[in-house]
Amino acid sequence: VILIEGNHEDRHRRYHINTAERPKVAREMAADAPELPALDAELLEADRAFLATAIPFLRLPEWGALVVHGGIPGTQRSFPETVELASRWHGRRGKAFRKILRTRYVSAETGKYLALGHNKPGDPFWADVYDGRFGHVIFGHQPWLDGPACFANATGIDTAAVHGGRLTALILPEEGEPYFESVPGIDYAPSKTSDWPDHPGGELTLARP
Repeated sequence: VILIEGNHEDRHRRYHINTAERPKVAREMAADAPELPALDAELLEADRAFLATAIPFLRLPEWGALVVHGGIPGTQRSFPETVELASRWHGRRGKAFRKILRTRYVSAETGKYLALGHNKPGDPFWADVYDGRFGHVIFGHQPWLDGPACFANATGIDTAAVHGGRLTALILPEEGEPYFESVPGIDYAPSKTSDWPDHPGGELTLARP
């Protein structure tokens, strides 16, 4: 199992560190997300060790694909070839790169990442305008109740299991075409936002180079 880091893994990691190093910041995080203390207390050391293995992206060269949790801002002009190289991106460059954990909408004018709720009418969902510059992107983060979301250069596989949808996997076989498998979700929690982009429909365009 290779764990791709998302915004929730990032938040839990930062919260746990802050409980020891910056208690005031941890309290502020808990005020914003009240579930954090209880979830943090439930984690075993084995859980923390697994979370520590998370990587920000995975390249699948045999499919010309890139796996990320969130998306690619339109201002992203380069992408590290390896996770090890990405770990060397610090400061503003590193902070900008980590937008791939939480990107949904981008500015219609500049292509810049927009924080959740900061998008305006006309600002596109990132995958609607992504040109494939880093390969076909397989992503989660944005739930789609109507099944996997197939864009020209990206595929969204979060099918809202926690919101009454299904849990979906994209299967990339050694031979043959890629396909989806899904099972019913177990839990159900109402979505906190109704500002979901329209489901794009379409067919899976991922193919071997």
